[in-house]
Amino acid sequence: MRKISVELKKFWEWSCLTKYDYMSQDFKLINKKSAEWETDYPFWDKLEDAFKSDIKNMNNFSIREFTEEILLSIAIDNESEGFADILFNILKNNELQIVVEASFDFNNIDVQLQFIPRIKSSCLLDKEKYLKRYAEEGMNDMIKSRAKYFLHR
Repeated sequence: MRKISVELKKFWEWSCLTKYDYMSQDFKLINKKSAEWETDYPFWDKLEDAFKSDIKNMNNFSIREFTEEILLSIAIDNESEGFADILFNILKNNELQIVVEASFDFNNIDVQLQFIPRIKSSCLLDKEKYLKRYAEEGMNDMIKSRAKYFLHR
């Protein structure tokens, strides 16, 4: 079992949410804990270490198996954005493409907002293609605007 799977399970238990609750639009209404998870969750460092360890020890085959866990980890780290930095600093073009492609179907604003500026400065060969796609297919006008900004920057 991947380390991130174990740590995410602990995180969901602590937050009194499921990943499905979190992905719903009303998760803040049902959340019994603070959404300042990076500072309030007592084992945030273990979650981050597990994420980094699994990212470092993967390949194209294994990345497809836990793309959802990668994206969930990045989504819940929406304040400090450290997980997105780890992802974009470690993964190479092919691996990164798999995760970026998955982000379009993931339907999470926090992930898309974090990915757009990182795509612009990344090693991705098709970065313009992805920025155009966010500009056209982003979840909302804020995502589309941000993508257009980075596309023409």
